[in-house]
Amino acid sequence: MMRRIWLGNCNSEYRVDRLEELDPREREGTPVVAARMVWLLREGDALVLPQPVDPAFVAHVGALMGFDPRRVDLLTPQDRSGWVLGREVLHRPELLDRLRKLVAGTGPWEICSYLSDRSIASLARELDLTDGSVSGFDAAGSAELFNSKAVFRALAAGLDVPAPAGAVCGTSGDLHSALDRLATETGAVIVKGDRAGGGAGNLLCRTNSGIIPAGAAHILPRTGAQDRAAIVARTGLVATHAPRGQVVAETYHPGCRSLCLEVLCPEPASGPPQVVQQRWADAVMAVAFEDLPPVAGFPVVPGRFRPSPAQLSRKRREFYGPDLRSPCQFCRLQGHPEAPSPRRPGSLAPTGPAGSSVLARSPRRPPRTNCSCRSLP
Repeated sequence: MMRRIWLGNCNSEYRVDRLEELDPREREGTPVVAARMVWLLREGDALVLPQPVDPAFVAHVGALMGFDPRRVDLLTPQDRSGWVLGREVLHRPELLDRLRKLVAGTGPWEICSYLSDRSIASLARELDLTDGSVSGFDAAGSAELFNSKAVFRALAAGLDVPAPAGAVCGTSGDLHSALDRLATETGAVIVKGDRAGGGAGNLLCRTNSGIIPAGAAHILPRTGAQDRAAIVARTGLVATHAPRGQVVAETYHPGCRSLCLEVLCPEPASGPPQVVQQRWADAVMAVAFEDLPPVAGFPVVPGRFRPSPAQLSRKRREFYGPDLRSPCQFCRLQGHPEAPSPRRPGSLAPTGPAGSSVLARSPRRPPRTNCSCRSLP
């Protein structure tokens, strides 16, 4: 059986233009996200993480997924001051030596990563695992295309997919022109790094101080020439090129709402896909490490709130609503023995009021359940 080296590189210099601008809380959360890859392990596999993972968590996952934690290899860099598995970390001699010893004579091995960027392709070459581990497309920089807003806007325009009015700006002149044109609809423009995530580096340029800056790390007024100069300086654009990477400017819509859908996709012989959960949510775009209860069995950001079982039960009821015992719509459609008759497919109404938001902690939540899909106290 093919053995796998899993790499928890959920953030890297190839995913974002400026790692240093990520929110400090998101930096702390990066190793936690990477640790979720423990769920993918099989006996004989290895997992490289930026920080150590709690052995109790590995044992918990192993018991659920059927692998012995003693028969997987968990590796972290000796220097644990970092929080991402970027190219520099993956090519440190001490880590490369351990990986070479791991794969020597015990194959076959393949590399599987959170994001198959160019650092993964380079690592595969170092370990002589180029046969099928990384595609030529990935080695040529597909990860940059994946997380590029400029590429997304080009594809969306080519396919007539609706998107906010915007412009890709590679020079200061591009940005000056975009600020004038894009502010006419709402009075505000949001300027984003081409390759970034989680709102990192987003700049809201507004004429009305009452506009709520959801999704923006920085705010600047947009009234006169000095304001324009400050906006351009923040992006780093100059008259001829983009030393810090191009940016994307878009008309800012402060009242956006998203429709969230969960779709049940049964086996082909069991019928067509069905919408089993839907609700509206405000596009808050805020990092919520503090406000939401951690999911049972998941690692928690170090130093953050760790509730007792009683506190977790109370917070779950606040979050999901009081009706935790009734079967959810997914289990109704699955014919859960304690469930009432399933609704007619396609007749499901939104489970919360328009505008209810997970991050706003609205008291009305879609009911969750103690049935087969989720275990709650």
